[in-house]
Amino acid sequence: MARDTHALLQFDSNPEDQLSLSDNKSELYCYLFDSACISGENKRAIYDLFATVPKLGIDASSTTLQGKNYGLLMFYDKSQISDTELYTPGFLCTEKGMKNTASWRFVEADGKWSTSTLFEYKTERPCKK
Repeated sequence: MARDTHALLQFDSNPEDQLSLSDNKSELYCYLFDSACISGENKRAIYDLFATVPKLGIDASSTTLQGKNYGLLMFYDKSQISDTELYTPGFLCTEKGMKNTASWRFVEADGKWSTSTLFEYKTERPCKK
């Protein structure tokens, strides 16, 4: 599996993200591709999730709110998580949910899907602490 930053940036036109992805020690690059340079608990690069799970599950959903189309892609280890469990309230805040899932939100504007952040980078899950 390639670490294709150009493909990801087709959906993200943020100049800061473009610059960050050119540095393989930046927080964003590590978040996406290299668990070794991520600090903290339950940290796993998105690449590692995709490359190591025995059965990658992908669930796509969309909704329209106030005339705008929004999309959500959920990526998860289907060998560890059932479709039902994935959407159980609070599951994404569990250790299992944090280690074995990734999500990516999109919005459609002018007929094109885009995102404000790659795979929820720097977006906190709404978990109670």
